[in-house]
Amino acid sequence: MNPDSVVRDAKERFVAHGVRYVVLAKFLPGVNPLAAGLAGAVPIRLERFLLCASTGALLWAGAWITLGYLFADIIARVATRAAPLGRLLVIVIAVALTSYLVFKFVRRRRFLRHLWKARITPIELKRRLEAGDHIVIFDLRTALDIATAPYRIPERSRSVPKRCSIHTA
Repeated sequence: MNPDSVVRDAKERFVAHGVRYVVLAKFLPGVNPLAAGLAGAVPIRLERFLLCASTGALLWAGAWITLGYLFADIIARVATRAAPLGRLLVIVIAVALTSYLVFKFVRRRRFLRHLWKARITPIELKRRLEAGDHIVIFDLRTALDIATAPYRIPERSRSVPKRCSIHTA
């Protein structure tokens, strides 16, 4: 998962589902801390947040306890068969996990490098607008971002040519 998209997705879902998202966030890896932070950014009463967070924690723990109880025999068989492998199994799992993490890190770095190349500075944008370049600007902020920072690029200011389109998404 890309952390940037997880944050954007969490914001969009929090706006759509409100405080219920705090309950569901317990089941989504990496989203639980975001949900708590988002709940602090919007006006939610502390009692309601604590109730939803506690409910989510109880449901999450209850689900894992139930799965452990239902599949205890299978887990015991797997553990019994894996025990003789011992150190070799730990090494194989560690190498596989390390390889996966390195792969994800390299892939993310390449993606961020590509994004950095595709960006322009505000000064460059102003220069290109004043030069009359045809530019389309999309506002990709979430509804929560717009509510907390409602600034906008003016659609038809003197510096923006008539053929320039500015869209919000």
